[in-house]
Amino acid sequence: MIPFKLDPGVVYTDTDSVFTSNKLPDHFLSNALGYMKDELGGNKIEVAYFLDIKKYGYWHKDIESGDIIERSVFAGVKRNSLKFSEVRSIANGHHIIKNIPINFYKSMQNLDIKISSSQLTIKKKTNDKKLIDNNYSPGTIFNLDHPLNYNKPFII
Repeated sequence: MIPFKLDPGVVYTDTDSVFTSNKLPDHFLSNALGYMKDELGGNKIEVAYFLDIKKYGYWHKDIESGDIIERSVFAGVKRNSLKFSEVRSIANGHHIIKNIPINFYKSMQNLDIKISSSQLTIKKKTNDKKLIDNNYSPGTIFNLDHPLNYNKPFII
């Protein structure tokens, strides 16, 4: 993944995926284990929001049918269950409440399992991490208990 993460066209990476504005060389693409797979089948993302790790949404136009396809990934929420308008709303600082119809709860006291519905509030996380040279750096460093290396940049 390191060569992909260092590519200036990359807008998001995860353990086994990459979103890039550059075309990947054919020798990286295959359905075999260990290769990258073209999940969009040659389609191109038109608009996307990458808000945090496992929090993103995008849409693309299917090249064969012309249909608009919306996709979303948000940790804790069923894949593709958010509309693109909801992803955009979250990106703009609003929160979305989703009903989760089946949730399993386990009591640690008597080991009973309860199944019930719940509500989940989805919002953009506010933090002080900054992306610098494709690495996240904290905006504030607390409890610095080792000597500073002044040859490396740091943020305070």
